[in-house]
Amino acid sequence: MSVSSITGYSGSLGHSKPADVEAEQSQTPAKSRTDTADKQGQGQPSASEAVTVSISAEALLALSKSKENASVVPSYYEQFFPTREGFSAHNLAAAVEDPGAQPFSQNRTFAEVAQAARANLDGKYEQMRDSGQPFDKDSFEGVDWSSLLGELDRRALYAVASNEGGLFSEDEQDIAKSFMGNQQGLAMGAYAGPQSVRGNYSHPGMLDHAQSMKSGIQFMDGVSNEEKASSFQWAEQRAVMQWSYENEMAERGETPEEIDTEHPLVKLIKAAYETWEHRPGVMGNGNIENEEDLRAQPWFKGFKGQLDSAIAKTRELYGVS
Repeated sequence: MSVSSITGYSGSLGHSKPADVEAEQSQTPAKSRTDTADKQGQGQPSASEAVTVSISAEALLALSKSKENASVVPSYYEQFFPTREGFSAHNLAAAVEDPGAQPFSQNRTFAEVAQAARANLDGKYEQMRDSGQPFDKDSFEGVDWSSLLGELDRRALYAVASNEGGLFSEDEQDIAKSFMGNQQGLAMGAYAGPQSVRGNYSHPGMLDHAQSMKSGIQFMDGVSNEEKASSFQWAEQRAVMQWSYENEMAERGETPEEIDTEHPLVKLIKAAYETWEHRPGVMGNGNIENEEDLRAQPWFKGFKGQLDSAIAKTRELYGVS
């Protein structure tokens, strides 16, 4: 699997038409008339003569990528996001260890992140077409999906999953959500990825439920402000994991670590869990992806009146309108 350092619109850079560019070396004063004459006599240019070297745009791009590659350390998790030859899932995999890293989306507004992600995906589609093997949504072990989304960091992946700006197809949104779930699972000891490499996976959370929940909380707390402010799924899962972790530790007779959050919506959902007598982590009405899904949960029945306020406070806390 190839690995490359990714920033911005790099997915479409490789498709520009070749064009020669010239780089001129600066002139160097000759040490003496004698040295200059000797070199000219031997058929060599004098030190005072400018030397012009023509380098194609393709060569410059290759050199820049070579320099980038030298600075990239492959992530252990890349093996669980297999790609086509010549494509990279480095950013997609690196988010398992650091979901807050922004190698793709740094210094961009969320709207700009979505636009950059759209351009990047379009470049990948074009690159696959040009190779003679167009994108295949049913590719073995999702190789083409990892190749398509592999340059996106977690924040950019959320822009796709949430369809920021209305720029993404339903398939792209669904797969982005799936990869976000895979990242979370890998981070907390619940394997998610191709079966062919399942045996390579190990995590301390696989052997300890409390550790798994704590790892999940640490992962969730590291995601972008946009995801924390707007994702009902994030808030519900963050609340579930804290509720589960604290109950596990209580059953062991041990004191849990301090993992509380000031997130208003998480606090409200957790309070609803704690008052539900039938173990809300087991019983519910499907996945929670939006406000309507949350309101439909039987365990949330007595807390609906507080929801609007919790949503508004959450968005204010994270500076998202």
